[in-house]
Amino acid sequence: MKKSLVIISLMILSSMLIGFVSAEVCNLQASLVNQDPYPAVQGDYVKLLFQLDGVAEASCGLIDFTLLEKYPVSFDKGTENTFSVNAGTFTKDHPSFLMIPYKVRVDSNALDGGNPIEVSFSSNAGTPSEVVYLKQFDIEVKDVRVGFEVLVKDYNVNTKIFTLEVLNIGEADVQALTLEIPQQENIKIRGSNVNILGDIDSNEYTTTDFELASGKGEITLNIKYTDETGARREITKTVNFNPENFNGKAADQKSVSIWTYIIVILIVGGIVFWFYRRHQKKKLKQHELHHQMHK
Repeated sequence: MKKSLVIISLMILSSMLIGFVSAEVCNLQASLVNQDPYPAVQGDYVKLLFQLDGVAEASCGLIDFTLLEKYPVSFDKGTENTFSVNAGTFTKDHPSFLMIPYKVRVDSNALDGGNPIEVSFSSNAGTPSEVVYLKQFDIEVKDVRVGFEVLVKDYNVNTKIFTLEVLNIGEADVQALTLEIPQQENIKIRGSNVNILGDIDSNEYTTTDFELASGKGEITLNIKYTDETGARREITKTVNFNPENFNGKAADQKSVSIWTYIIVILIVGGIVFWFYRRHQKKKLKQHELHHQMHK
């Protein structure tokens, strides 16, 4: 009988200890519950909303939650990135979790698709018993950067006019597109080395002309444009230029020009001859009429 009472007492005591220990366990769980806009746009703001569960447990003490400021997110100057709350202050009529909002800027060079961000959260913050957790989430980003294809479309060896064709191969339209041929050893530009091309829609192209003083080989080009977020961007491209590739075309153009001159001369000569013949016939007719009147 005594043995049974001892066993029952031990069982009750164990149960009480387990309940006590369980009540003292701090179990914090963080989740990213919303991203606005989705996907985020490079160089623009995004709102992030995190949820931290377990804050109702008093044993967690002072809780700190921080969104780490590192690529691809950054905070405006003066913006606080750490939230603090005392655990165990929640009542049954209120949720036992904490909602933590952030407004951050996405890096202008963030990659398209999922980009990892990291948060840290801790219990008993600032005490020797502090426990720090790290967790990673992904935010979705839309790449608004645009790619271009550039080629040498034409070159006139007589006028030295060098024509480039620029194709927007991106999925977005661009505005205020400019193309620059920076100073370099293998090419010399006569006149302005920067041309304004204007706006180009996705999968559309435009051309621009430069006057060459001299040059051949690989040419470096700087392309600047404004993307759909209003951000100004710059990329570098290269094209290979060999003026000898256009020599045959120049000869053809010269041949066409010679024949054009010949045809023009023949037409003008024919017109002059027609007027001359007409004048001669008219003069002859007047002479015959005059002769008949004095007969």
